[in-house]
Amino acid sequence: MESRLIVLNPISGAGRAARFLNLLETRLVPGEELVVTASAAEAFGRVREAVSGGVREVVAAGGDGTVREVVMAVVGTGAVVGIIRLGTFNNFARYMGVPRDPLEALEVARRGPVRRVDLGRLDDGQIFLESVGVGLNVAAWLAVLREHPGRAARWWHGVRAFLRALLRFRPIRLRVVVDGRELSLAVMDLTIANSTAFAAGIRMAPGAVIDDGQLDVCLIPPMSRLGLLLAVPLFFTGRHPQWLRSVEYTQARTIEITAAHPHPVRVDGEISRRLPVRIQVLPCVLPVRIGPTVAGAPTSGGTPCGPAR
Repeated sequence: MESRLIVLNPISGAGRAARFLNLLETRLVPGEELVVTASAAEAFGRVREAVSGGVREVVAAGGDGTVREVVMAVVGTGAVVGIIRLGTFNNFARYMGVPRDPLEALEVARRGPVRRVDLGRLDDGQIFLESVGVGLNVAAWLAVLREHPGRAARWWHGVRAFLRALLRFRPIRLRVVVDGRELSLAVMDLTIANSTAFAAGIRMAPGAVIDDGQLDVCLIPPMSRLGLLLAVPLFFTGRHPQWLRSVEYTQARTIEITAAHPHPVRVDGEISRRLPVRIQVLPCVLPVRIGPTVAGAPTSGGTPCGPAR
């Protein structure tokens, strides 16, 4: 019998996870243990302890932050990750085709096919599932946290903060080395992505494929405020690489970012460090159970990752 740890964050999704807790407790099967965590640090510690003790499957029941904590705890161990999407945005879970209904997601977490996917890693050891950002997207996220610290996961607050940051932000000068190719330029925004979307579904990397062994790099050059305002719908729909000729979009395995000023860096949904930073892809490192419909589907031909089972 396989052992499985289910880690539930009760504050995910504005209480949605807490409401699911009682139902989940009645649906546990032999070999499953449910842990309700009070903090990210507790989730990380409980998962590490369980995996060290022989648990081979860990289910993250919560939002993007909960999934990231579970992934950081299991990466490199071979343990398989499942997801029950109980957050507000659920960007990674949606990308992996996890059903919205939590009971359906539970079945996928138990029996769904397993595929190995890529992760991104920073030089300080931080892992990201979605993306790393510098520039305008960081200013917007800081505005959300500053003005609505308890409601940072709300879609509307994210959009409104993005618009406010857009009106106030000034381009920053960066030195960016992409797989050895050096660029020195002013930018409005720079996103290094493993999957397509972050925050309130902003699709800065619409071409990202999560098991291709590459990170997607999207660079937005300086634009007028009016131009940026008109481009906002393109960022949310992922059409900016096609419609904005000034956008630079490429792929790379390693990216280095430096600047004269230590600008803050967004890592998934956290502002957790400053420049300089070195980023690399970790190809095929995470086995994860996927749903029946995988948005922006992982590669189906088995290269480079292929099925894990």
